[in-house]
Amino acid sequence: MPENRADITVAHQIEFAINQLESISLFDSVADKFLKELFLGGGNISALAGIVESDPCLTAKIFSVMHSKGVVFSGIGFSAAQMLGKLSLGEIQKIFFSHEIDSCDSRAVSKKDLILHSLAVGISAKAISQAVSPRMDGGLAYLAGLMHNIGVLALYDSMPKSFDSIAAEAKLNGSKLAAVERKYLGVDHTIIGKRLAAKWNLPKQVSWAVWLYDKNTEVIAQTIPQARIAQIVGLGHVIARLAEIGNCCCYDEVIWPTELIESLGLDRGFVEQIVGELAGYVKEAGKKLGFDSADSRGRYLSTLNKTAAKLTEQNSKLENQQGQIVTDSMLWNFAKDFIVQAAGDVPVVEIAKEMTGRLQKFYQTGPMCLYLLPVDQSKIIDAVVAVDAKNGAKAVIVDMPESVPAVPAEMFREFGMSSASVRCDWLFDQLDVEFDHDKTLVVSLIGGAKAIGAVVFEQRYPVEKGKLFESLKVVTSIVAGILNEKIELYKQRFFSEQFAELVGDQVPAAALPVEPSGWHEASVKDDYFAGLVEMAAGAGHELNNPLSVISGRAQLLIEGESDADKIENLKKIQQNCEALSQIIIDLLSFAEPKSPRATKVGPMQVIEEAIQLVMMKKAVSVSDFKISNELEDGRTLFVDSGQIASAIANILHNAIEACGEELKPIEINLGIGESGDVVSILITDHGCGMDTDTVAKATHPFFSAKAAGRQRGMGLANARRLIELNKGTLSIDSMVGQGTSIVVELPLG
Repeated sequence: MPENRADITVAHQIEFAINQLESISLFDSVADKFLKELFLGGGNISALAGIVESDPCLTAKIFSVMHSKGVVFSGIGFSAAQMLGKLSLGEIQKIFFSHEIDSCDSRAVSKKDLILHSLAVGISAKAISQAVSPRMDGGLAYLAGLMHNIGVLALYDSMPKSFDSIAAEAKLNGSKLAAVERKYLGVDHTIIGKRLAAKWNLPKQVSWAVWLYDKNTEVIAQTIPQARIAQIVGLGHVIARLAEIGNCCCYDEVIWPTELIESLGLDRGFVEQIVGELAGYVKEAGKKLGFDSADSRGRYLSTLNKTAAKLTEQNSKLENQQGQIVTDSMLWNFAKDFIVQAAGDVPVVEIAKEMTGRLQKFYQTGPMCLYLLPVDQSKIIDAVVAVDAKNGAKAVIVDMPESVPAVPAEMFREFGMSSASVRCDWLFDQLDVEFDHDKTLVVSLIGGAKAIGAVVFEQRYPVEKGKLFESLKVVTSIVAGILNEKIELYKQRFFSEQFAELVGDQVPAAALPVEPSGWHEASVKDDYFAGLVEMAAGAGHELNNPLSVISGRAQLLIEGESDADKIENLKKIQQNCEALSQIIIDLLSFAEPKSPRATKVGPMQVIEEAIQLVMMKKAVSVSDFKISNELEDGRTLFVDSGQIASAIANILHNAIEACGEELKPIEINLGIGESGDVVSILITDHGCGMDTDTVAKATHPFFSAKAAGRQRGMGLANARRLIELNKGTLSIDSMVGQGTSIVVELPLG
């Protein structure tokens, strides 16, 4: 048994050691089944998926490997077959051999029992989710249940002696495993599981369940929708214990979960049915893992011997297959290189110049001109001309033709190629470059289901027309897609600049009331704020589509790329798209929040929920908040409690940030407002404070007094938005070096 209680250093050391885990060892019967199917059974994906879906250790490794390949699964509609289908047989073999095999039969707690418990929780969670709501994803609930105890499995592997002692003490004292873990390790398996879920890139909903399943999920789920799945897994955990299936090393008394059942809208009879039938379902699932056979160790060794010769043969075949893989064609390399070059904030004309030079060199043409149709109502066309590869391309401007279409009608809606003679005379007349009209072709650039321009070039070397058509169709479709995205981004940037201009149109400091003591009060006109909201909604929706297209294209290229540097560049594109998408989500949340569902609620309940939300994000405790309640008993608010708790939490979060490292208690005072029909909530911090200009901008979207890249600046903007939706008001008083006071007034119930 551990001799000493853990200190913070021990907890950090344990978390560091756990974080080095790349995988969890396989139980020998699981290894036998997987190895047998992988090498001796033909590697049937469906059969392998059945084993993976029943074993948390293999499932975790698969998610980790898929993420390293740039493939992200949300967990919705969890399917191991779908995930394995993305891997080659060689990659699956590599996954298997990355695992150690659990061979300790003498331990008091067996890995088999730990896995059986996880299986039981996964099966229960799936049944519960489908009963709670037909719209809930049973596959995701099963995955969360299966993975809920990965922290226990990690401790079981990485520190066997300490784990066995901790489990023995929990059994001796009739207590939960987590309580004894915290006593001696300073951390418990739920936190370790959460860390591993992030490291191995399990879906976020699964991470929530791993962390919160044994907490007070009924309360947490009321304020955090993501915790709903933890609530379901928590009930599955209790059901598995009631059914006495497997072992989770918790030895406290199992109490019938009446409140948890009711909070999920279920009845006792349904849960009793699951308890009664669960053993049969788990037994069937356990057969996939070989739990129904004796001498699992002997069977694994026998399979391993039979596989030895097969491995040599298979490796030989794999080498032959590797030698037969054809390197990327010149055409594919051309397209990939161009896409990487076009990444980033590159103007449309510069991309067109780059493309024209590359096309001319690749197809060894004579003079070439690429032109783009105007994006507005102007009659001016942006064009790029390249005389020869040596001198490069230059940008020019030409006038739209009046008597003929700029792009021939027959190729405006779909890719086409034809002689440029007559069709492009309007262009030849405006260029100072000589084209041999008899040898010059025009091809359309199709982006977004219509032509965005065309390429005109003089063909120097004879190429079979069909091959040239197919080749140009592929190349121009990729380049036109990128050019179209850049054009769309240009339009969105113009729109966003209008939005930024509106945000930057600050209320003059002179218009703000100033107290003699130097404190400043923020005031923003309603019509200004309404315009800001409308612009935010428009900008959010307009920016989202092109970002999705860019991210999708990058993902397609990653899947077909073998060059590590290019893969890294493409992943950076994806990461930046994800960051921008999150900004858009923040923007839309600000612009289009859900309509409030007002009910009567106690003011202290809202404050307590807000503090709980803050504590989940910041390293603070209840003692960091000083609450003074001057309201009479029975006073209520008439608001949407979830929205107001979120708004207050944002204000408290800002207050904590303003205090920096020297956090003094945040003061929260509740009383009746001057009008007599509102509750006044005064929140005061003793942080850095704000000057007049900062106060004026504090509730603007994306404004932050911190350095760029540190905060998105949506906290107070969202707070004000939600408060005003609930017919309340928010005002700010602040003085540099003294602190900030924010008054929130909300209608009485």
